[in-house]
Amino acid sequence: MRLIQLLLIQHLISGLIASDENLALHRPYRMYPSPNYPLCSDPGDVTQLTDGEFAGPGNFWAQRPVVGWSFPEVVIVIIDLGKPFDFTQVKVTTAARPAAGVMLPSFDIASSEDDVSYSLLRSRSVSEPLTVDQNIESRFTMTINAHGHGRWIMVALRTTGSFIFSDEIEIYSRTEGMSTPIANDVIRVMNVKNIHHDIVEFHASLLAWGETIAHLNRLSDNLPKIEGSIADDLWRLKNLPFGIEDQEMASRIRSKLWSLKYGDGLHIWESSPWANVNYESDPIFPDVTEIKTFGQRGDKSNCVLSLSNATTKRISLNYKCLCKYIEHIHVLNVVDVLSRDGKNMGDALIDSGTSMEIPIGETRQIWIKFDIPTECDSVVTCTIQIDGDYKRTLTLQNEIFKAQNDPLVLSGFNWSYLSDSKITRGIESSASDDLRSHGVNVHIFSSSALPVGRFDGSGHLIGELDFMEMDRQLSQVKHADRFIWFFGWDPNTNSPDRNRFGQVWMTDQWKIAFREWMNGWKNHYISKGIRSDQVIYYPFDEYMGDMEYDIAREIKGISSDNLIFCIPNLIGYGPHDPMSQIRRLERYIDIWCPHRDQVVLNRPDILREIVTTKGENWMYQCEGPAKSKDSNSYYRLEWWLAFREGLTGAGFWSYNDAGKTGNAWDDCDDNRSDYSVIYTSRFAPSSLHCEGGPIYSSRRWEAWSQGKTDARNLYALKGRMRYLDDKKILNEVNRLLSEGVERVVSESGNAALAESHILNVLRILERIP
Repeated sequence: MRLIQLLLIQHLISGLIASDENLALHRPYRMYPSPNYPLCSDPGDVTQLTDGEFAGPGNFWAQRPVVGWSFPEVVIVIIDLGKPFDFTQVKVTTAARPAAGVMLPSFDIASSEDDVSYSLLRSRSVSEPLTVDQNIESRFTMTINAHGHGRWIMVALRTTGSFIFSDEIEIYSRTEGMSTPIANDVIRVMNVKNIHHDIVEFHASLLAWGETIAHLNRLSDNLPKIEGSIADDLWRLKNLPFGIEDQEMASRIRSKLWSLKYGDGLHIWESSPWANVNYESDPIFPDVTEIKTFGQRGDKSNCVLSLSNATTKRISLNYKCLCKYIEHIHVLNVVDVLSRDGKNMGDALIDSGTSMEIPIGETRQIWIKFDIPTECDSVVTCTIQIDGDYKRTLTLQNEIFKAQNDPLVLSGFNWSYLSDSKITRGIESSASDDLRSHGVNVHIFSSSALPVGRFDGSGHLIGELDFMEMDRQLSQVKHADRFIWFFGWDPNTNSPDRNRFGQVWMTDQWKIAFREWMNGWKNHYISKGIRSDQVIYYPFDEYMGDMEYDIAREIKGISSDNLIFCIPNLIGYGPHDPMSQIRRLERYIDIWCPHRDQVVLNRPDILREIVTTKGENWMYQCEGPAKSKDSNSYYRLEWWLAFREGLTGAGFWSYNDAGKTGNAWDDCDDNRSDYSVIYTSRFAPSSLHCEGGPIYSSRRWEAWSQGKTDARNLYALKGRMRYLDDKKILNEVNRLLSEGVERVVSESGNAALAESHILNVLRILERIP
């Protein structure tokens, strides 16, 4: 009997897990996305995170026990423990070297009992404060306490850098060094199908919540001593546990604070259309009854009314605009969109009828756009009538100036692969109309539109080139009179042309094939009435190394009137410095397009070298998350910066990049942020009740378009200086075009400054013949 009892006890003990045993050891897992860092990726990646083996001395991310990701932002690892366990601690071994783009990651923990519904757990780090040397590889074991229960444990690694590495993930059933575990606290429940999206959105919402608390702090600090229920609510809101979002409470407090500062009721105020206003924005006192704006015949004017609810109930309003030119007036609602980095931006401009509701303690905007006729009065007055819960009548006065027919044509462009992008596929015609109305006159085609051919072993074309896809895409582009053809070639491979010609790069056979391809292509577009000076070739993206030099020589060797476009990326040139590369290429390149941050703002020496070469000089920008970029400084003032530097073209990535889903309304639904400046009715939330469509503009898109109009007027005024005899006016013009422009660019946070400056420019142009 005694032996049986001992055997039973031994059996029970063997079924238990010791409190200090790693529950994840040798357990299977799955990863999203798949590891892709070349120096450590191998078939063993599917077991190495839980095999108990750690990397040895030497470069951490060059060792086989390490699993690595390039440009991941978020990595999801789901470990199957085999059966449900209580757990209280998770450890991740990782490394960092910030100077190389390897930042120390942070991570979240979630658990599930069915691998479908995951509970995101509140957690806290118990690691010592970490000091990371910028230039030296440092290894860390990051420890998180998060009390939960489940069979499947999700570890979501997040980084602000370019890489994530780990060689081991451990899970323990007790919290080392703690007498009691952390209380089980589920922040939110997520479905496994949406887990990547929900993790990204959760952290964006937390950042936005932090902005809300900071805003309420600023608002309350600027008021006399706050007492009673407002003070109590504000204290409770600031001291809620981490991660709990109570937007309704925040809105009620905001409404009470607005009521104390501005008075109870509906407040209507004006701000620049290009100022980033959202639902939390404070009214500008006093309330307005008259708005003044301006524009040019054949162009458009924009103004914005902001309406803030400082009451204790939701406000319902109807509105209409009365005007002689009513068919040219568009009244739109501004919709807030959450960006990936936690900014709620009033961005999307939608037609949702003639009514709106304003929740307690929130601000809504009405955007009024006037498409000014070519024949129009010099002053156009409109009446805006608001009724419903509150009644208001406002006057909108438009000062109208003559159009400027300057011979200089500015080149507006962006990357808008209409058929390749899911957001515009099927509505290419509407997209082309939209591009034209916003000032895009140069279209960039992706490599999917290139002609296709077959070539024999000596490089000669077999049969004829296939132009079917090229002609189809070309027929959709109604907005442009110049065309950039992006080859999409890769300088980092042995076959940079992606084996398009079936020949070894730059051999005689390859050159024969390339020449026949280029000549056949050129003959085809000429037969369609397209001139050589309308076609621009763009072989490599952001590259000007040896392969760019080789291909540029070949293109010019085929015909000297072939035009070449080049973006001078300043990173990764091996033995060649950027300046020598530019000087080597400058005899071949017809259009230089430097990056705003890399070159225009930070390398004046490179910029000077570029602008002194032959041909045209443009600029472009590609920063993200794009939705949180300032409409004025990033989009509108790109053109002012181009004017300041003497550049005649400007563009950006991208018109319609909304990731794999094509849904620009959701910035968290892919592995990176959306760059699109448009929204579509196809994906619009049902709560918005969108009308019209299929494409809706944004504050950012309108700002860029306005910037091009500004630049056209600045160049027009510069061109008219030779007609000025009056020294007083000439001095005024010089100040406007030099010190004035410099001030607008340097004080980019002041959206109203560009407005007042360009108004002075138009008034002077009106006086010059």
